Amino acid sequence: NGPSVAKMLGLRGQPLRAGPNGLLPVPGPLGLGVQSMDFFLQGTQPLDWDGPSGEGAALRSALEEAALGDLLGQTEWGVLDFLVVDLAPGADRLPAFARLHPDVEGALAVTIPTEVSLLAVERSLRRAREARIPLVGLVENMGSSVCGACGAEGPLFREADVQRVARDLEVEIVARIPFDPKLAASADAGQSFLEAGGAGTAAGRALEALAARVRSFRREREGDPW
Repeated sequence: NGPSVAKMLGLRGQPLRAGPNGLLPVPGPLGLGVQSMDFFLQGTQPLDWDGPSGEGAALRSALEEAALGDLLGQTEWGVLDFLVVDLAPGADRLPAFARLHPDVEGALAVTIPTEVSLLAVERSLRRAREARIPLVGLVENMGSSVCGACGAEGPLFREADVQRVARDLEVEIVARIPFDPKLAASADAGQSFLEAGGAGTAAGRALEALAARVRSFRREREGDPW
């Protein structure tokens, strides 16, 4: 429900596409069908839930939930292998989404190794557990860094112990993705990192392993043959 996905997939400025029974996803790279709040906005127009005088602030959550419901329910997705929804941070976001889409197969939490990030993620994970939402696991982002010149991997910062939170919550760390300047550049350029030479890098291997873990999680839960 944010505009970043459109930017990272090279789809900024695309208009909303209408079909006979609702909205159509915008065709993206690698066979992705994409829907984003960005397609409702013009240029760098802000996503203003509150109104010019802040009069809508009290209704922010309801407005956001309604918009997300429209993006999901009013889009003619067609046949999908997976529907991946990128939610903004916040302990209430996943349970609110589950009300719109009650058959959520699994949720991934993403954190960086700082106490501030882990505090927010821990709250979200506990809230997901209370809502009985299956957890695929925890992704540690930017736990290390890849040198843009030589490709060597080393520590970026480590202010907090992600493993401790995973252990306390009995959640598996399913991926550790290092910061790679090339990955950031690909996102800024709207290109697929794996297609732009990232497949053999440490970050690329971590992303591919994460995708495999999501597939295996689904297979474990449903007996899906693929």
